[in-house]
Amino acid sequence: MRDYQASCNEMQNVRSDIEEKAALKFVKKCWPAVLAVMNKMKDFDRDNDGMIENEGFPDQTYDIWSAKGPSAYSGGLWLASLQAASFLANLMNDTEKKDEYNHLFMKGQKVYEDLLWNDEHQCYDYDASESEHHDSIMADQMVGEWFSRTCHFNGVVSTLRSKRALKTVYDRNVMGFHKGAMGAMNGMRPNGMIDRSSMQSQEVWTGTTYAVAAAMIHVGLKDEGFQTASGIHHAGWHQFGYFFQTPEAWNEKGNYRSLGYMRALS
Repeated sequence: MRDYQASCNEMQNVRSDIEEKAALKFVKKCWPAVLAVMNKMKDFDRDNDGMIENEGFPDQTYDIWSAKGPSAYSGGLWLASLQAASFLANLMNDTEKKDEYNHLFMKGQKVYEDLLWNDEHQCYDYDASESEHHDSIMADQMVGEWFSRTCHFNGVVSTLRSKRALKTVYDRNVMGFHKGAMGAMNGMRPNGMIDRSSMQSQEVWTGTTYAVAAAMIHVGLKDEGFQTASGIHHAGWHQFGYFFQTPEAWNEKGNYRSLGYMRALS
């Protein structure tokens, strides 16, 4: 989806028939895989409310920091994937699938807002479970928003809430951790302490921090985004000297995990 949109954006109004056909050929080739993945993902919507649920074990990339029920991270990505699938279905003239994915998006978005938005903290809770860390402030909570906007959609939630959530992340996870000089701490508690419920919740993920910075810029938080990116760059390239061995993560003491990690290096 992002490749197709990037191609369209670059070519703008001077796109040739050959380029148009090549882009659609690429989408057509990928379409069966998209259908298979989306059908499989619907299995994780146990109560048929349009929102997938995590199952309390390693079923997402934060595989030690487990989530249960609807979660900000997985739920946001699900909403973004529904937007993308609906758009691709339209390109494939599959009206039935286009309408199905759009309907699921609207249903799922309501669940996402109702169960996860925390008006007191002005952000989305980590998950909708009853765990002690369910209301932790996750740096990566707007990953679905970031993905949606990189595909030139309007985000998975309202711009107002995405800005408020990312501003909370900036205040708590970025500036509230070493004053923004080491990147975005994955998990912070509402009281300003680091979430120590797992190894991953108390790490800075280098690649994730750049994505968080991009999400901020997408919704108009330009200064906050560049401050966030400058912190992770300064720590990796100057303070710690990791350079092209930039790791997946480091903790509050600067101890690294997984040198040369592709998510960061990309």
